[in-house]
Amino acid sequence: METFLIKGPSTDQEVVSSFPLIHLIKERNPDAKISIVLDEGQNNLYNFLSFKVDVFFLPESKSNLIGVHHFAVNLLEVFNVDIFIDLENSLKSSFLGFSFKAKHKLGYKKGMNSIFLSHKLESDDKKSNENDDEKFLKLFSSYVNKDYLDYKVKTFLEYKSKLDEKKNREILVVLSNTVDYKNELLKLFLEFEKKNFSISLINKVNLIDSGDFLKELKAQNSSNSFMPKNFLTFAELQVGIIESAIVITDIEWVSFISAYLGRDSFLLSRSNKDMPKFRYFESSPMRISFESGSIILNMEKENQKVSDIKGLVDFIHKFLDLKL
Repeated sequence: METFLIKGPSTDQEVVSSFPLIHLIKERNPDAKISIVLDEGQNNLYNFLSFKVDVFFLPESKSNLIGVHHFAVNLLEVFNVDIFIDLENSLKSSFLGFSFKAKHKLGYKKGMNSIFLSHKLESDDKKSNENDDEKFLKLFSSYVNKDYLDYKVKTFLEYKSKLDEKKNREILVVLSNTVDYKNELLKLFLEFEKKNFSISLINKVNLIDSGDFLKELKAQNSSNSFMPKNFLTFAELQVGIIESAIVITDIEWVSFISAYLGRDSFLLSRSNKDMPKFRYFESSPMRISFESGSIILNMEKENQKVSDIKGLVDFIHKFLDLKL
């Protein structure tokens, strides 16, 4: 049994972008033991993986070379690991593999970190057309000396086949506890026709009372159904996403996880920055930008300006009909 230790990257987007790499490792080595180190305070989005990995958190107080070494030598269940993969690419993170006595240490060269790496690639931060997931897979591919150009993550396919008729699925709405889009959302949801909405207001998957917002929706003269949804754990949210038709959210990591789980999602935003692309998932999230009175759809291959809320709902209706 090969043992792997991965220093997880620092952002939610990068963490989800590392999922294809971890899937590939598991497909190549079904018995592999995979451990991941995250920094204290990070979301453990690895809970959404379709198989178990062990996640450990590096305390902020040990976020230096001496602290990293102390952390490693006291984590005996991971010590003497076979392969270390550094997805943070800092001096501190590369020293982590050295401290765990990893036989093989993989990473991108960045400053002095290369002295602790045994297999390293040149870092090209200027190559903007290369996604994070491609960079992570490229690192491992170079180590095993095999290309995975057509690789796709396969997850929950058996689960999906057991779902109810697609047309009966609900539109899952997952919002942060501060509803910054209240007026737009009221107009948006009421413009739909004969759709079932499940609405959750969450903060790190701890449900809070959906309160007046849901009451206002239900009080309107609408052919839609609006029901509260309680998600108390990552596992419950995972099932909710899988069983939905699409996901509408203002939380970036929820849109990223939806892409991993095979669900199309729309991310509500006040900015029009490009959405991340996930090459190895079946889909990438789309952004609905409410900016300066305009509505802009940021999609994988193009941006599209929408005239008004009705035009946006027409687009989503057509999108649903096309997908379902």
